[in-house]
Amino acid sequence: MRYIIRLLFLTMLAFPSVALSADYEVRKFEETQWFVFDGTLDHGLFVNSADTPQCHEIGEIFLFLENKDQALDNDLLQTASREALGHYKETCQSLGQRASDARKVIAFLPSETEPDNRGRVPLSVIALEALITPIGSTDGQPRLEIRRNNVAQGIALEKRDEDLAAQRKERERKAAEDRAQWEAESPDKQAKKDAEIAEARAKYQPRLAASLQSAQSAGWLDWLTSGDKANLTGAWSGSQAQCSQEVVIFIDRDGKGVVEWWRTQGAYGMLPWRSGTWELRDGTLIMALDHKVEKSFINSSLEDKDINETTQLNLMKVTKDELRLSVPGTISDGLSVLGAGEKLFVLCSR
Repeated sequence: MRYIIRLLFLTMLAFPSVALSADYEVRKFEETQWFVFDGTLDHGLFVNSADTPQCHEIGEIFLFLENKDQALDNDLLQTASREALGHYKETCQSLGQRASDARKVIAFLPSETEPDNRGRVPLSVIALEALITPIGSTDGQPRLEIRRNNVAQGIALEKRDEDLAAQRKERERKAAEDRAQWEAESPDKQAKKDAEIAEARAKYQPRLAASLQSAQSAGWLDWLTSGDKANLTGAWSGSQAQCSQEVVIFIDRDGKGVVEWWRTQGAYGMLPWRSGTWELRDGTLIMALDHKVEKSFINSSLEDKDINETTQLNLMKVTKDELRLSVPGTISDGLSVLGAGEKLFVLCSR
C-alpha cells in the first residue's frame, strides 16, 4: 500500500500541469510557453521551456493591459503583480520546488503587438518595466518597484513639447506686438525696415539657391563607400510643403561637412538661422555651429553674428528619402534645434 501511494505521488510530480490545468491557459511558442491566468489584470508567466518546466525556467511576469491609462494606476499594477507573483509561487510549489521572492514585471497592450516565435515582446511596445519584491515593504506584502514607465515618460515628453511650442508662440506674439508698436511710432523706421528687408533678401536668397545647388545627392559610389554619411547629403524639411519655410542642408564640400539650417523669419524670408560644420560619428550627428542670422526679439532688427554652439543629435534612421533625428536625453541643446524630442524629415524635391 505504501508503495502505491508513493507511486501516485511521484506521478503527480511528473505531471503538475494536470493539477493546475483549470487555473491557467498554456500558450505554446518555439521552445518556450506562457502560463496565462485571469485576475485583476490578466497576466502570464514566461516559461523558458516547451515541456514541463523546472521552477528556475519560469522567467518574468507579463501584465496584459487593456489601455494605457492602466500603466499609470500604481495601485492596480501592484495588486495585479502580487496576484501574478502568487501564481508563480503556486506553480513552483506544484513542481515541488522553491520559488524566488522577486520577479521582473513587464506590462504591455496585447492589442498593439504580437509576441515573436519565442514568446518575446518587442521593446518598442513595452509600457512598463518593474520588479515585484519584498525588499522595502512596510506591510509584509511584496511591493512593486517601477524601473521604467514608458507611458508616463511619453506623457511628460508630450507636455514638454507643448510647453516649448507655447513658449515659442508667446515669443512670436510678443515680437509681432513690439514690431507693430515700433512701426506705428515712426514712418521713417518703417522705411528703414523695408530697406533692411530688401537688403537681406538680396544677400541671402542667392546664397540659399547656391547651397541647395551644392547639396546634391550622393552618387552610387559615394553611397557604397560612405553609407549613412552619403545619405545625409541634401536638403531636408519636415514635409515637402515646409521646404520653403524651414530646411536643413547638409553639404559635403571636398570631404568637409557643411551644415546650414534655414528658417523663414517673417518679411525677411528664409535666413541661415544656424550654420557651421557637421560630422557623423558612431550614429551621432555632431553640428559645430559658428554663425547665426535671425531677427532679434529685442528690437526686431536683423542679428548677424558669430556663435559657438555644439549640438548632438541621435541619427535614428536615414535613407535617400527619409531622415529621423532625436535628442539624446530629456535635457539637450538639440531641443532648440528640433523643437521636439524626435523629428522626421523628408528630402526636399528639386
